[in-house]
Amino acid sequence: MTPLPGAHFWIILAIGLRLRLDVPLAYLIANISIPPLMALFTLGEIEVGSFVRTGSFLGLTKVELAARGVSTYIVDVILGTAIVAPLVAMVGGLVTYGLALARMGRGSATTAYEKDAVDRVVDRYAASPLGIRMYVAAKLASDPVGEALENLAREEGGFGEVLDLGCGRGQFSLLLLEENLATRVRGIDWDDSKVAAANRAATDLDASFRQGDVRSAPLEEHDTVLLLDVLHYFAPEEQAAIVTRAARASRGRIAIRDIDPNRGFRSTLTRVQERLTTHRQYNRGERIAPRPISAVVRELEREGFAVTITPCWGKTPFANVLVVGTK
Repeated sequence: MTPLPGAHFWIILAIGLRLRLDVPLAYLIANISIPPLMALFTLGEIEVGSFVRTGSFLGLTKVELAARGVSTYIVDVILGTAIVAPLVAMVGGLVTYGLALARMGRGSATTAYEKDAVDRVVDRYAASPLGIRMYVAAKLASDPVGEALENLAREEGGFGEVLDLGCGRGQFSLLLLEENLATRVRGIDWDDSKVAAANRAATDLDASFRQGDVRSAPLEEHDTVLLLDVLHYFAPEEQAAIVTRAARASRGRIAIRDIDPNRGFRSTLTRVQERLTTHRQYNRGERIAPRPISAVVRELEREGFAVTITPCWGKTPFANVLVVGTK
């Protein structure tokens, strides 16, 4: 309802992170609009602003429109928006709250996350720049892979010693430690700035992260190996070698999250998103080359793993799946 599209992202981020909301979903909804309706909304806000300021609604004759001047309309739309937008938000919020209460009354699934553990992980990044703290908080709040890993770890009585390949800032493996679902974490990533952030956050935990290339870095055996959102940055033949190396470093299980290129529109949208973030150097990838998930399955089965595949995109429009191999 506010004619400030450039500010919507920051408004949603500030409120959503504070209240632990689904930030990507909120941002998506905030950017869905029907252009003719937006024109009517803006006109309505101008009318409300005019009435509050002058006691009368806006006349629509050419003479009055010309006589008022552009600056007057700017004042009216600001004043009208300040009144109309909060009212619409309140009505929408009350309706949503009522529907949520009704759904909760019927019994709804609860998340595996322990809120205190998530908060503790986010707090560990207090010494990092604001952008990193915001990223970690948003990932833990909205990325379904965290909950998927927790559910899996609980079912199996914990992950034991964890090797996190392509660990990034380490937030998911640190969450496993905070919830006592892992006994030790070691991580490798080729982005030294992310490794530094992970090590700062890992203070007083049995966790350490080092800079390295997952294609060639020495890998010690661990109970569980994580390979989350990494493979598609490498050439197909390199991906096969990485999967094999990771499988041989696992004593019991391996969890791989990556893009499924055979999910239609979801796959196309995910490729676009990955190219944008890689182009802006938000993610350091050499290319975007997702392989069929069936190839990953064959490679794990050759190493003696029984494999399951589950969608892992949650409420997002992306095409990520979770491949879990168990010896």
